[in-house]
Amino acid sequence: MKITKENNTYLFPERCQKIVLTDHKNSAELVKCFSEYFGRKKKNYCHVYSDDEQPILPNEFEFIYYSGNSNMDSTLNLNSKTVLNQEISKFISENEKEFQSINQIREEINFLLTDSGMFRLRKILEYGLDKHIEMGMNDFNISSILESLFIKEESLDFTEKLLLVYNVLLYISRFKSCIVYLDIPITSVMLKWIDSFIGKPILFIMNNIITELSEAQIKDVSILKLSNNNYMETYEFDSYEFLSISYVLTPLVEQFIDMQTEKNKKIYHQFKDNETTFFLEFKNQKYQNIA
Repeated sequence: MKITKENNTYLFPERCQKIVLTDHKNSAELVKCFSEYFGRKKKNYCHVYSDDEQPILPNEFEFIYYSGNSNMDSTLNLNSKTVLNQEISKFISENEKEFQSINQIREEINFLLTDSGMFRLRKILEYGLDKHIEMGMNDFNISSILESLFIKEESLDFTEKLLLVYNVLLYISRFKSCIVYLDIPITSVMLKWIDSFIGKPILFIMNNIITELSEAQIKDVSILKLSNNNYMETYEFDSYEFLSISYVLTPLVEQFIDMQTEKNKKIYHQFKDNETTFFLEFKNQKYQNIA
């Protein structure tokens, strides 16, 4: 996939479902292009092409992103206007036969009009007026009922809470090809969750922030170091080298590269060129340049 905006070109290989983006201004620009073009459907924000130079239209992908900085307490409590409240409301509306209690609530709430207290209330409203006040009942908003629900979160860590939201968003877009952006640290829980979608038309983009991972948990994950030029080099590495290479390609290590080991310095200089996009694939074989 090739994305062009003004004089910038961003190359994004689609052959790997799990791509780690290094922290670079070009990475932020790529995510912004995906968000505006595939998320907000702004067809003039940028131009997107397939590998064979055919235009890709905004409706050919859904861009799914839920910020790790969001208020998760409000979200899991299904507060009004939160993404879970909105999307679950749609889900219930589209599957009312499976939510018979909604119709029961709809019927029961109409009995409110027959309560003795409503008679007193009408008398208060029409006091001193030469009018007889009648009251009716609008159909209730499912969203309001959902505000009474909440998701029990005691056993969930932050990553699991966020992935719960992504599960809903991905279900809503289950019949579409999706690009999913995750801006939280990569953990074993996240990778296991991503693996449950292998084989589906979903591309996962992750930030190069890694915690709680071992070499054995790295499987079919690639690293993308973006430039804004239409040129890319591709390399293959043994999967056991993923953690060390991803470590070197972090801003802090790059800033203090002179303090690193000779091996890390060698890795850094191999991918130092900011005019080239580097796509690093990790497999169970010795690496070689296959550009």
